[in-house]
Amino acid sequence: MGPRSRSYEEIMASMDAKFICTVKKPDTIIEFKLFVNPPVEELLPVPGRAVDCFKNAVEEMAKRIDTHMATHREDEFIKAMCRFPPTFGTVKYLQWNAEFVKNIAKVRSKDIRRVYNKALMVHSDARIRDALVILEEFMEDYRVVSAKHPTDAFLMALYDDLREETFDTEPENPKLLKLEQILSRVLCEDKNGRGIIFVRTRELAQALVRWVNETDGLNILNASDFVGQSASDSVGGMQFKLLLFRDDQKDVLQYFKDGQHRLFIATSVAEEGLDISKCNLVIRYEHVTNEIVRLQSRGRARAENSLYFVIAEKDSWILAKEEKNHQCEELMNQIVSHLQVFTEDYANIWERELLEIQERMKQEEEKQAEERELNMAARGARFECFNCSSFICLSDDIRVIKYAHHVIIDEEAKRRLTLKRGAPNFIEPEGAQYGGILYCANEECQRELGS
Repeated sequence: MGPRSRSYEEIMASMDAKFICTVKKPDTIIEFKLFVNPPVEELLPVPGRAVDCFKNAVEEMAKRIDTHMATHREDEFIKAMCRFPPTFGTVKYLQWNAEFVKNIAKVRSKDIRRVYNKALMVHSDARIRDALVILEEFMEDYRVVSAKHPTDAFLMALYDDLREETFDTEPENPKLLKLEQILSRVLCEDKNGRGIIFVRTRELAQALVRWVNETDGLNILNASDFVGQSASDSVGGMQFKLLLFRDDQKDVLQYFKDGQHRLFIATSVAEEGLDISKCNLVIRYEHVTNEIVRLQSRGRARAENSLYFVIAEKDSWILAKEEKNHQCEELMNQIVSHLQVFTEDYANIWERELLEIQERMKQEEEKQAEERELNMAARGARFECFNCSSFICLSDDIRVIKYAHHVIIDEEAKRRLTLKRGAPNFIEPEGAQYGGILYCANEECQRELGS
């Protein structure tokens, strides 16, 4: 009967699905292809910079900061805990930094090392000037506040030394040269063409928009970023980000469809849901995740004879990951095909197995719920509905954004609450909206929660 997967069977069981329906008839397949045009795919390994003086300069700064911390005279904590990990200049450093900030939550300040790390990451995939923009925006605000500690003066002096260096003789980023070739060939020569480049961070999206619009020959594309607006702050070492569309990006999306903008530089917010029939180019630029996201982002290329590229540094894990995603997609197609045949040819057997899987899943869910109840006492005070005493969440599951707005981070709380949306009570300058009314989800209660 071919390969079957328990996880796929459990997905069908959770939806109480007895059959899988796909397009199989030859005439229907022909009609289907009129609306779906799978893009031609290619992985594009690109060599890194042969000379990288900027990276060397920033890494030398990092070493000097680390040495300064190691010899700190006043605070043993700084000597022991504030040292640089070996992952500086990478995504893993950002993960370390998030945990570090959590551990020193009493210090309500941004870690300057994180800014240098972001600058290095942007420099790796864009231009030196784009990395300097990130440093300048942070450091000039930092300069406004007079140095209250010798370390502040030390950090500012390091930055000033970096700005005095010149990097004009460094060659262009090879990845940008490859990107320029593709954009010129696919979009600039086709006035009806549209393209989306997916990147990991908002900073890189903005850097690539500047690069496209400042590059002769590419600026006719009038690139625009399409990213989630981040409204974030930290309390207790935890960071929260609310992802939303800016109002002006609703107009930008229409401009993209109409052709005023022919290129989007986007983060994950555009990986699904965008239906732009003229899009004939999708590029994942130094960023891949899993096979599901691969399918979603590739599906943005809707036009006939469309193209899908992954651009990454030669021998990087990104290329290997994308190849693995491709293999997982092929395996998924095989499993779905065999499972479809099984559910049709052995309908009685599958219906019995379906009930067994659902019963097992129900028992596992009840067991997990009992275990959570047993662990609750050790995790903080209980919050309950004042009317019916139904459990809502634990105090340890509540965080505060911007010192005012309370957020429940327990995913299970969604089952215990009902949200009635309405006009926002408050709108942040960044665009985040707060409002609505919470009700107890207990069917016998359904009273409003809070004061």
